Amino acid sequence: MKQFRNLAYVLASVLLLAGIAAVLIVYGPAQVINGKRPRVRADIENLEKAVTAFRMEYDRYPESLDELMNPLQTAAGIEEPIMPRLPIDPWGTAYFYSLENSGPLIRSAGRDRVLGTKDDASNRDEYEHAR
Repeated sequence: MKQFRNLAYVLASVLLLAGIAAVLIVYGPAQVINGKRPRVRADIENLEKAVTAFRMEYDRYPESLDELMNPLQTAAGIEEPIMPRLPIDPWGTAYFYSLENSGPLIRSAGRDRVLGTKDDASNRDEYEHAR
């Protein structure tokens, strides 16, 4: 009888671990991807603030994000860079920047690293304006 209980305990433990493993295999990758989105939103928000600060300081938008790291010569002398370094998205890709009629557009190509696909994120996404 005791042997039967031990076997039942071992079997129940194996089934529980198998169930946990199955859940992690099915839902785990999505949680990792969704967990990276808050960092992307924060990076894009910080870049947008830096671009706005640049515009306020120099009365124009930067031509590229690299300009945020380069100190500029002004009448008062050499200014400190607005950003010491540019962030890279969680998938190892630089953020994309362009100027359009409606203002600056800052984008992450997302997990697939290809612009123009459904996993992209930008400063014009709904989540950015629902603060």
